[in-house]
Amino acid sequence: MTNEHRSGRPFWLNILIAFCLSTLLFVVIGVVLFVYSVRDSFYGSSNVIIWNRSGLDVHFKTVTIDDQVIWTGPALIVSPKDLKKPYLDNRRHGMMLELRTRRKLVTLKVLILNKMEEEETLSCTLDNRSPPCLFEVFYHKGRLSCGECDKHFMH
Repeated sequence: MTNEHRSGRPFWLNILIAFCLSTLLFVVIGVVLFVYSVRDSFYGSSNVIIWNRSGLDVHFKTVTIDDQVIWTGPALIVSPKDLKKPYLDNRRHGMMLELRTRRKLVTLKVLILNKMEEEETLSCTLDNRSPPCLFEVFYHKGRLSCGECDKHFMH
């Protein structure tokens, strides 16, 4: 009994079906890779470090980018007591977040609970048009200041 009689199809037809299925699989993989590369051309991944330079210990409650929450807390962010020598304070005085958003100017908002138990919502603009970047953001009493895109540290 030959293979043709067992399966009901000639052997060359089985080879043709296997070839078509493998070609279809490669096409699907290619389309998926193409979609991801197009998406990555519109989106970029950067890092944001938010430093507490207020001189007071504060709680960061939420961080949003263009009104989309990217982090919720609260996390106690300790302010270095000696701003000239912050390395002497080994407690946590900054937080680092990954920012994955469109390649454009984005608005960073931070909801902060200060030492007097008052909530502050502060914002600034990040230029995420050429990621990857490292953005340094500094919280001062009642003010948030955003640094420029720093590509030096991203390598």
